[in-house]
Amino acid sequence: MNAVRPAGSSRIRPSRTRPVWGAAALAAALALPSLTIARGPVEPAPADPAEQTYNPPIAPASDEGENALAGFTLPKGATGSVWAAEPLLANPVAIDVDYQGRLWVCETFRQGKGVEDNRGHMDWLRADLAAETVEDRAAYSRNYIEDADAKYTAEQDRIRLVTDSNGDGKADAATVFADGFNTIVSGTGAGVLVRPDGDVYYTCIPDLWKLKDTDGDGVADKRDALSTGYGVRFAFRGHDMHGLTMGPDGRLYWSIGDRGFHVLSPPSEGKPAELLAMPDTGAVFRSELDGSGLEIFSYGLRNPQEIAFDDAGNLFTWDNNSDSGDKARWVHVLQGADNGWRMYFQYLPDRGPWNREMMWIPRDTPATVQFGASGVPKETAAAQVQPAHVFPPLANIGDGPSGLTYDPGVGLPPELRGHFFACDFRGTPGNSGVRHWTNERHGASFKPVDDGQYLWGVLATDATFAPDGSLFVSDWVTGWTGVGKGRVYRIAQPKYTAEESAKILADGFTEANEYRLLELLNHADRRVRAEAQYELGSRNATDALLSVAEDATADPFARRHALWGYGQCVRVHGADPAPLATLATDTDPLLRWWALRLLGENAADQYAPLFAAALKDEDARVVREAALALGETTTPEPTATAWLREVIAADGTDPALFHAATVGLSATAGPGELAAFLGASFASRPGLGDADVAAQNARLHTAAVVALRRAGAWTALADALGRGGAENPAVRLELARAVIDEPAVAESGPALFALANTTQFGDEPTRDPLLRRVLMANFLLGDASAAARVAAVAADGGLPSALREEAIATLTMWDAPDRIDRVTGRLRPAAEWAAANPANRIVPATEAALENAKDGQAEIVRDAAFLPALLTENAPALLDGSEKVRAAAVELLAKYKIEASLDAMRALAEDASQPSEVRVAAVRAVDDLADDAAVAIAVARSALKAEDPSVRATARAVLVKRDPASAVGLLSEALEEGATLERQRAVSALAGLESGEADAVIETWLKRLMAGEAPPEITLELLEAASTRKDGAFGEYLAMYEDKRGPDKLAQWSETLTGGDVAAGKEIFFGRSAASCRRCHIADGEGGEVGPRLDGIAAKRDRAYLLESIVLPSAKIAEGFATAVVLKEDGQVVTGVLKSETAEALTLVLPTAEEVVIPTAQILDRADGPSAMPADIPDALTKREMRDLVEYLASLKTAPDGEHGEGGRGEGE
Repeated sequence: MNAVRPAGSSRIRPSRTRPVWGAAALAAALALPSLTIARGPVEPAPADPAEQTYNPPIAPASDEGENALAGFTLPKGATGSVWAAEPLLANPVAIDVDYQGRLWVCETFRQGKGVEDNRGHMDWLRADLAAETVEDRAAYSRNYIEDADAKYTAEQDRIRLVTDSNGDGKADAATVFADGFNTIVSGTGAGVLVRPDGDVYYTCIPDLWKLKDTDGDGVADKRDALSTGYGVRFAFRGHDMHGLTMGPDGRLYWSIGDRGFHVLSPPSEGKPAELLAMPDTGAVFRSELDGSGLEIFSYGLRNPQEIAFDDAGNLFTWDNNSDSGDKARWVHVLQGADNGWRMYFQYLPDRGPWNREMMWIPRDTPATVQFGASGVPKETAAAQVQPAHVFPPLANIGDGPSGLTYDPGVGLPPELRGHFFACDFRGTPGNSGVRHWTNERHGASFKPVDDGQYLWGVLATDATFAPDGSLFVSDWVTGWTGVGKGRVYRIAQPKYTAEESAKILADGFTEANEYRLLELLNHADRRVRAEAQYELGSRNATDALLSVAEDATADPFARRHALWGYGQCVRVHGADPAPLATLATDTDPLLRWWALRLLGENAADQYAPLFAAALKDEDARVVREAALALGETTTPEPTATAWLREVIAADGTDPALFHAATVGLSATAGPGELAAFLGASFASRPGLGDADVAAQNARLHTAAVVALRRAGAWTALADALGRGGAENPAVRLELARAVIDEPAVAESGPALFALANTTQFGDEPTRDPLLRRVLMANFLLGDASAAARVAAVAADGGLPSALREEAIATLTMWDAPDRIDRVTGRLRPAAEWAAANPANRIVPATEAALENAKDGQAEIVRDAAFLPALLTENAPALLDGSEKVRAAAVELLAKYKIEASLDAMRALAEDASQPSEVRVAAVRAVDDLADDAAVAIAVARSALKAEDPSVRATARAVLVKRDPASAVGLLSEALEEGATLERQRAVSALAGLESGEADAVIETWLKRLMAGEAPPEITLELLEAASTRKDGAFGEYLAMYEDKRGPDKLAQWSETLTGGDVAAGKEIFFGRSAASCRRCHIADGEGGEVGPRLDGIAAKRDRAYLLESIVLPSAKIAEGFATAVVLKEDGQVVTGVLKSETAEALTLVLPTAEEVVIPTAQILDRADGPSAMPADIPDALTKREMRDLVEYLASLKTAPDGEHGEGGRGEGE
């Protein structure tokens, strides 16, 4: 028997067919010779600590921390103190307090300087989506950033050791324990865990480090990278590797955000290294303390900043939301579970399946709200469309998940026993702090209850309990990138201080005898119990541990720790697993389910009959673990499959049981048997009507699909799809997800073909997600038959407009498909396109292009000669539909030169009753299709009479192109008499003409601009026109304008105050990742609740204010979101949120919700906190985009209730 559980067993393996498309695979798919892509050094060895001379900017000591503390809302009965502050620490991301009371701080100085964010580099997004290894990321960093090595290695992250040397309750000394974490691929050092033996674990992408100070000087002199290859993509800044904690099983657990990983697990006991690779999501890992036995424990997470176990050994995380109106998730981290998130969802404007299919909300959420899901009816409940293979969250809580810890059992009042403590980081102190909640049982999982604020008014990044039970909280101070400051506050409950715990922990456990260690297993402090357990387990004290675990009269806490300790002995020392089988039938259900888990990890095949029998247990948690344990088996257990079917049929509302049952099925039933389930039916039973039986059958069939997907049984999936999939549309949808949402492999080709030929779509709400995947399957195949199937959808007037638009958009890209998957947003490797159809060719097919393909820039082209005939046949039906369908169809027919549709296009263009969007598209189409210039000119002159300026502007553009002689006259007329849009288009068109006549008109309008006589809406276009003609007078006009407005940063954006496009601005607000407006602000009733609500803001604020709020977010912060620290003449310090301000007084809202009015005459000094809204948003927007965004904000004049909204700026990122 292996002493260490092998990595990647069936239970935890995300998929048995997750490919890594490297250069060799791509070359093979393209019939090209393999090549090696040269790369520079990735991970240089850290420098000798003695040679480190890095001195980052850190603020000097001040009383800011004490002043801030005065404004905190402290828990009832608690005291607060500044335990440490700058310059002893700065920019703290994560902390740990060891058993000697010393503070360990992860400090970062590389935010925005070495740790990047795709929102600031959208030019490399495709390269990031293509990256599958850390080396890939290093390569494209060098391609896109000049002197990347120098830039990204200039600053360092490090660990600081902070101590209270004189015992006065406040830190007075600090040493740099380890630094030099600054390679070109290094991420944020975001996790630290200190063990009693002096081992210090540190997570800093791309490595999991184990550090040690062997000579006692406070500096690490031994460094070992236990594993490497984490963080293959940049994704979002802050989505790092973190969450280090000890599990009840004595193993190391940690987490990573959705930057992905490509890690070779360290070999052990003759087992070779195994590749763990998921480039597109976040995960939780575990390993032995030496790094061996590395496993993916759970995945599908976005940014699980911290993880925490409860007293029963259940693991939880608080996962960040995606800034699209979705909410943060409270997740029960189940082994082997896919929690749904993929990083490429982030770059779809509506987040694709994440929102459309309600993946981020609890499964039992009723049909009360809709989250921007196009095509899904508002009355849809989560359970109707949520993917069955995804384990959903327990609840949606808070806004800014950061640090997370759990009640140690001491140091807190009784009402907080069993509570989690979570740092809610929202960018400004006034709206941030530490929340708390606990869980109550809910089937095989939990629901959180008793949510409240424990500590408020601090920008907390992490929290951890000190040995005496006090809570240490790290304070980022302000902003998002670090300001060279940092504090750690100690929040204590004097009545409950655990001095005894502190002494026991400080004394250690290695010298204690077995009797003392067994005694400590029932200590009130969980940390004491755990350390005693770990020590007994390390000694292989099997008899001692069993004497407690098997004693039904012993303390329940002691028994579970004894069981966990014995599990260590089995796993690490090869102890006999038989006693675990006895405990699997104990009267305590917690011991039963943990014994089953430990047996599944260490002797699954031997105890498969026991697991099968446990499926009949009355406790849902035991059933869950029995099913998961069956997932570890490698030989079929005859009775298990039947009982798993019963589990699935009995209760389809428990996602934890469903997940576990599908894991078990994937091991106990072969692909053939699972495929047979798709046609199986439960017989009607007493008390069950036909609807109940149908629901049970649907659950069984869905579970079979999920199990087949987990097993990578593509042939069985293809057969199921070929037979029509399933009667139930939800089951057909799950089949479609298995084919499209998983990375393709050669074996999945038949399933792809079968999905493409699916014709039964059912009704909403499953029709929309199913049909989108059918369209994508056909898009991948790309042949004439596939195009015909897509055209049939586009022409079907009985389908919703959104689906017809999707089909038309698919056909529009048919000849040169974008490699971005239209359903999920994943960049499909060129090899996947080639595997779907060899006619999908990479262009150009050279080795140079192959390297480009790795960079995400390669294009796919294919023959579309059959499309004109197909579109000609379907043109009448395509042009019959909603405004958007008709406009899209017009553009489609024009692109492929469907000349037979010219008359129809002309009719649409000249029909004054047609919507503007349709007429605009038709005018352009006629111009594209008409060989006779007279036809295009006649249509354009007709459209020039339209009421809508967009139609007139389009018609004028056609006339300028078709009749150049009249161009300047037409454009000059538009400038004098046209609407704003026409004037803007006219200036831009004149700028594109190379003639003295055009120059003269532009110069005339520049003179008007300088004289203040030009409409402000065309200022931007005039400046752009002048910039294309910098010589002579035009350059002088530009210089004069710049001199006139001066160097003021806000003035540099003055031309964006007016003249924008509301629709385009709304798209930026809600759809642009680089701006991320909707993450924190609600507008038009949608968005996040971290910052001020913007509905109605334009009724209170002018455009200048709106522009300033984006360009200079801290200049004027919205009331209710600005924080202020006021020093009064009498020496009193008052901290609160600014409610209002006049010349006579300030009104502050204290953390207790009390309002305090302070006369201005009594204020001796005042400090205002900066806005949490990022100051670099203007860097991500062009001036035209800024103008559009301002225009949209200026349109928000009415709040949903009809009242004028408050609005303003506040939180940002």
